[in-house]
Amino acid sequence: MPHLDPEHTRHAVELACRLGARRGSRILLLAPLAVDWELPLDAYFDAEEARLHEELAEERALAESYGVTAKAEVVRARPGELGQRVAETARDVGAALIVLGAPATPARGRGRPFSNDVWSVLVDAPCPVMIATGPARAAA
Repeated sequence: MPHLDPEHTRHAVELACRLGARRGSRILLLAPLAVDWELPLDAYFDAEEARLHEELAEERALAESYGVTAKAEVVRARPGELGQRVAETARDVGAALIVLGAPATPARGRGRPFSNDVWSVLVDAPCPVMIATGPARAAA
């Protein structure tokens, strides 16, 4: 489960946990760290990595509150390569489903309702992808 949008990630984690708890599944939480092309992929990002690990720890605690075993990992990716990295990780762990939290923006004309990162995950995923766009909002 890649971590892309903080507002929607919590909903996606809860959704994945509800699904996983029923099946006795394990969840792998991924937080992407974008590394620009001019930097080495293993460049130091101490502050960014620390922040991502804190967020992952909160999400892991949430998953475990549902009784789901969760592992957390920071995934380094170049711009435009997030889908490939998520796909590699999903293949490595034998993922049956990728749950992704992302906002949907209204498509105008031929525009896409999701970011390029979300589309790259959809294109490269070796298994089904569920996009959690957020909890249903009450009618006004």
